[in-house]
Amino acid sequence: MNITSENIAPLHLRLNVNLTPDDYLAKVDSGIKELSKKIAMPGFRPGKVPVSLSRKMYGNQVLADELDKILNESVTTYIKEHNLEIFGQPLPSRTENMVIDIANPSEYNFGFEVGLVPSFEIAALDTHSFEKEACLVTDDMINEEIDKITMRYGKEEDIEKPEGDDNIILAEFDELDEQGAVKEGGVSNRTSFLLRVVKDESVKQEMLNLKKDDSIQIDINKTFGHDHNLIVHNLLNTDHARADVMSPMFRLLIHGVKRVLRAELNQDLFDKAYGASQIDSEDSLRARLRAQLEKEFNRVGAVRLENAIHKYLIDNTSIDFPEVFLKKWVQANNAEGKQQDEVSDEEFRMIIERLKWDLIVNKLTKEWNLQVNIEDIRQAVKNEIISRYFGGSADDSMNELVERLADSMLKEEKSIRRYTEMALYDKVFSHATSLINTNEVVKSYHDFVHQH
Repeated sequence: MNITSENIAPLHLRLNVNLTPDDYLAKVDSGIKELSKKIAMPGFRPGKVPVSLSRKMYGNQVLADELDKILNESVTTYIKEHNLEIFGQPLPSRTENMVIDIANPSEYNFGFEVGLVPSFEIAALDTHSFEKEACLVTDDMINEEIDKITMRYGKEEDIEKPEGDDNIILAEFDELDEQGAVKEGGVSNRTSFLLRVVKDESVKQEMLNLKKDDSIQIDINKTFGHDHNLIVHNLLNTDHARADVMSPMFRLLIHGVKRVLRAELNQDLFDKAYGASQIDSEDSLRARLRAQLEKEFNRVGAVRLENAIHKYLIDNTSIDFPEVFLKKWVQANNAEGKQQDEVSDEEFRMIIERLKWDLIVNKLTKEWNLQVNIEDIRQAVKNEIISRYFGGSADDSMNELVERLADSMLKEEKSIRRYTEMALYDKVFSHATSLINTNEVVKSYHDFVHQH
């Protein structure tokens, strides 16, 4: 057996493997003999099938399997012995006019393409100043949170038409066509919202005179203050791609109006909202809300700082990739079986960016000697649970539920691998944050929420 390599392009090699009958024939003969002892065939007792017959019937398959085994082992050994750090697995080159024939043992030549991981230097973190966003909790914010709690635990009653900002509007939104008729196949959704989210005062005044089954035409963007997230995700329950091409003109049909009788700020409300004996006064409620808001603002600020570090490292670390090989690699590993020319430039750019980030993380992990243990992995699971199911914030009363969910999610090996990667990212960001220079910028609630 002989293996040679040749350069196709920078960081892109072809490994040529030459196999002679001496490399495989003895193993193939041994495999056929073992097979003869196991197979059943009419006219022969079990284990007494002649080797010559087994060779004739199954020899080509045994040969193909043995060649595949030898190739995998030899190429893997070659890569290790030559210290080649590669992307993924070697890609077999197409072999023209190759005939697998056990009756005529011959030389076989196989080719494999490999993409080499490039060497690179990571952009220095300590030469750049990062902005760390913060938001001070004000009494107005706490008052607003208390306002939400008294409404959430209040009682609703139907009323004939809206009276003020705290009324709940039960409504249906239907996209209109150019003639002002409900568009067939257009965006449509039935939902509810507080009257206070209507920012166009003329529309709000008009709505104050609407009753059940009344409708008006609105410019949905202008009506709701161009709050894209509110409009797309809450009011219309659609996606951004569809929202980008829809008409801004909608029919707003009123299905009903409700008044909320606010709950009184007393012990009964405290127990309903936080559990028995957790809050015993308005002062302790305010302290609890302040701590919750501070925790959430700190969490959001930390996420934004991580995003800034990620972007800086991606934008300022130069890595040359074997792009021709990687496009072939993407094609070969595409679960949907797309052809190479079907991988769009944007898809390929995102793949390269992900590979780039993985290389940066791996190198930083080695340079900083970072390690992940089971507690780190479990914390990564809990962080995701809290983010996904509890809006990024969970108090002590939710700990038992979070722990049970974490136990469930850590039962699959695939999940453990994913959360190990997440825990490693957390370690990298934590260490990176300890090294960088930060400039804290305190923002108003409006600027903190709407800047990103």
